Amino acid sequence: MSEIIQLSAMSYGSEAIGRMSSGKAVFVEGGVPGDVVACSITCEKPSFARACIERIVQPSTYRVATTSQYDKLCGSASWQHIAYEQQCALKRSNIIAQLERIGKLSPDKAKSVVRETLPSKRIWEYRNKIELAVRFDRTHGISVGYTNPQTGEVVANPMSLLVEPPLQKAARALQGVLRFALGKSDYGMHRISMRYSRRTRSFEVALWCKPGSFPRNFVAKALNDSLHCSSVVRVLSNPQTPRVIKGIEVLAGKGYWHEQLICAGETFDFYTQAPAFFQVNTHQAGCLVQQVLDALGDIDGARVADLYAGGGTFSIPLAAAGAQVFAVESVGASVRDLRRNALENCVDVDVCGGDAARELAALGADGSAYVGARSGADNADSSANNANNANSDVEKAGVLRTAGAVRTAHVAGVARTAHVAGAARTAHVAGLARTHAALDALVVDPPRAGLAASVPADIVKSGVQRMVYVSCDPATLARDIARLQDCGMQLERVQPVDMFPQTFRVECVCLMSKA
Repeated sequence: MSEIIQLSAMSYGSEAIGRMSSGKAVFVEGGVPGDVVACSITCEKPSFARACIERIVQPSTYRVATTSQYDKLCGSASWQHIAYEQQCALKRSNIIAQLERIGKLSPDKAKSVVRETLPSKRIWEYRNKIELAVRFDRTHGISVGYTNPQTGEVVANPMSLLVEPPLQKAARALQGVLRFALGKSDYGMHRISMRYSRRTRSFEVALWCKPGSFPRNFVAKALNDSLHCSSVVRVLSNPQTPRVIKGIEVLAGKGYWHEQLICAGETFDFYTQAPAFFQVNTHQAGCLVQQVLDALGDIDGARVADLYAGGGTFSIPLAAAGAQVFAVESVGASVRDLRRNALENCVDVDVCGGDAARELAALGADGSAYVGARSGADNADSSANNANNANSDVEKAGVLRTAGAVRTAHVAGVARTAHVAGAARTAHVAGLARTHAALDALVVDPPRAGLAASVPADIVKSGVQRMVYVSCDPATLARDIARLQDCGMQLERVQPVDMFPQTFRVECVCLMSKA
């Protein structure tokens, strides 16, 4: 069945949207709003259909030539055939549509609160990180590349133009290096991630493997000789449950990745240990942080809680701006990064290692004192444990290279220093608890799934008057905004920030206040 269809919008995905002659919505892969296309229907449901393009009858004025054939094949740049200015406009339109449909905002309200998308300075070669799938067969050995979304097969010889040029070169060389180093075995390797900083030249390779035997020294030397890494680590996990990390081994180098963010005229240093998260577009990450600071306004002396704080992307600049920051993070690696980053940037952040929903549930009129008291105790207890276990940590590091053991000893020294600072901060927080001071502001940057169902009500119960919600998914953002508005918050503005050019994804910085 074939139809001539005019496309009018983009989905939150790779498909354009049009209407069949029957009036039914149809999703067309590879289309651009404004295209008139001859399509064949591939799937038809009661309320919608899917189609593929047979030929373009009349191209849209926004259609441009494809830049990267490899990214087209792998689906990693699914909007690259759309002019960049229109990509930004379409991302704003998608946010407005979700706020209307899921967020329960009127069309006029949605359009008035959503600002124009802040474009990226670079629209290609902007990603500081690349993640590659690994496949193995006994004939050819290891194959490394992106996964084709249609077939599920690994497309070897990765040549993505979204990533920094040094990562492009490293990705092309990686397969040959690993085939040489590993021979006819994969040693349980199922994934590889690499990060590169244009500002610091820091370059880390993380090999995700099942726990078991591994030629550590040989692989580390082969990677260093070919790729000139500043850090090579082995992340122990199973492919079925990759988020369950069983251990980290430093095979060579520093054991962390170093990046710098520039925001509000200051340069902040961030040290990230695999597999902890860091924003993939460094320049736009600085812009994202600036939007958060602008939304909060003057925070000098304000008590600000940062939930889902990660390694301190927001916490560190907030503290540098004069805020008293209480950061909540559940991932152990990120908690360690956050504490170190606060120390490296000479700012004071009270860090609470715990689940944001659980910690927030206890917030009330004296919520900041609660978080601060917990974080001060956590800092002191954790630092004391690290110091007490320093000798055993160094002994365990014997399974690693000497550099890993030396680094463990260094971290233990930092822990002893932090213990003293943590003990002093505990006394300070105890004094704060007696003031029963409420939070002045809140920053939340949850994962793509958004806030847990109980969190919006807990935010309102905390007594906070203004909050900034940073989101990477317009649908879950709209759902949470509806919940927050039902609980007594009101949406003031939404600033889209394009962190991911050539794709449909977008970050949003939303300012909400107590109604």
